[in-house]
Amino acid sequence: MSDQYADSRREYSQGTLSEEVLTDSPFTLFENWFEQVKNSQTNDPTAMVLSTVDRQNVPSQRIVLLKGVDQNGFRFFTNLTSQKASDITNNPAVSL
Repeated sequence: MSDQYADSRREYSQGTLSEEVLTDSPFTLFENWFEQVKNSQTNDPTAMVLSTVDRQNVPSQRIVLLKGVDQNGFRFFTNLTSQKASDITNNPAVSL
C-alpha cells in the first residue's frame, strides 16, 4: 500500500475540551462551539453528517444542514419519502 496520503495530515489544535468549559447542558456546550465555528468563517458551518442504518443494518451517511437546536435536539429538514426518513422511521438511533 502506498504512503501517498502520509503527508496530507494537518493539526487540529484550535481548542481543547476541559472540565472548566463544560456546561450542565450538552446543547449549551454545542451553542458555544457553534458560535466559535460561525466566527471562524468556516465554509458551511451548518453542514453535518447524519448516519443511519437500513432494515438490513447497512449503515448510510449523508450531509444534512442544521436548521435549529434546542433542548429537544437537533433539527434538519428532509423529504419524508427519502431513504434517510425511512431509515429513521425504522430505527431512530442515529448518529449526528
